Amino acid sequence: MALNIKDEAVHAAVKQLAALTGESQAQVVATAVKERLAKV
Repeated sequence: MALNIKDEAVHAAVKQLAALTGESQAQVVATAVKERLAKV
């Protein structure tokens, strides 16, 4: 299933975090979502 991020600021942040961590963009998004879900 594809996820299309249309917010340029979010897309840039995902790309930056992926570059810093060495993870794929999908991994960065998955980790962020899992961490957020754990908090609610």
